[in-house]
Amino acid sequence: MDSLDQGQSGLPVNRVAFDGNVLRLELDYVGAAFEGTMTDDGAAIDGNWSQGGASLPLRVTKQ
Repeated sequence: MDSLDQGQSGLPVNRVAFDGNVLRLELDYVGAAFEGTMTDDGAAIDGNWSQGGASLPLRVTKQ
């Protein structure tokens, strides 16, 4: 996984789960997780990025 804002690329994702329309990613290396729900049109996943005790909204979109 890449984090352009943090200048990181190639971060290992330890666990990936996609159940129905909910995606969950866990990155043990940086103590982070993302959980989000796919939009009805399938063009984006809206959720929250959690890292270091903070939680921020994040939208993942198709390019």
